[in-house]
Amino acid sequence: MESVKTPRKSRLARTFAKVLHVRAVTGVLSPDDGIQKRKSHEKTKNSTKFCSFDDEDEDFLDRAVKEAFMAKLFASVSAIKAAYAQLQFAQSPYDPDGIQSADQIVVSELKNLSELKQSYLKKKLDETSPETTLLLAEIQEQKSLLKTYEITGKKLDSELKLKDSEITFLKEKLGGHQ
Repeated sequence: MESVKTPRKSRLARTFAKVLHVRAVTGVLSPDDGIQKRKSHEKTKNSTKFCSFDDEDEDFLDRAVKEAFMAKLFASVSAIKAAYAQLQFAQSPYDPDGIQSADQIVVSELKNLSELKQSYLKKKLDETSPETTLLLAEIQEQKSLLKTYEITGKKLDSELKLKDSEITFLKEKLGGHQ
C-alpha cells in the first residue's frame, strides 16, 4: 500500500498562515472567536520587571512595518526582473514597440524602487496596515515571477521553433546529397 503524500503549502498560503499566527500570538486576534485580547495598562505600570504592553505593541508594529517594507522591496525587485526579461524578449526578434513599452515598464519599476529607498531613508514607512501590505506585496511578487516564467516559456518556444527549422533545413540538405 502506498503512503499518501501531504500537499505542500504554497508560498501565498504560508504567508496567510504566518500573518494569522503572528496576529494570534500577539493578542491582536484571538484564534477562537476573533475578539481582541488586550492586557490592561494599569497592571503594567505597577510591574517594573517587564516592559509595558504599549512598548511591545510598538515593537510588534515596527517589526510588522519593516517586514511589509521588505516584502514590498522584494516585490519591486521581482517586478524589475520581469520587466527586464520582457525587454530582452522584445529584442530577440526586433520589436520596437515591445522594446519601448518594456523600457517604460523598467523605468517605472526603477522609480518605484527609488521611492521605496527614499521612504526608508526618510524613515517614512507606511504604517497603516502592514498585514495587508505584506499580502499585497506577496501577490505582486508572485505575479512578477509568473510573468518572468511566461516570458521564459515564450523564449524557449521561439528557440524550439528555430531549432526545428534548422533540423528541417539540414534534413532537406542531406536528402539532396543522396
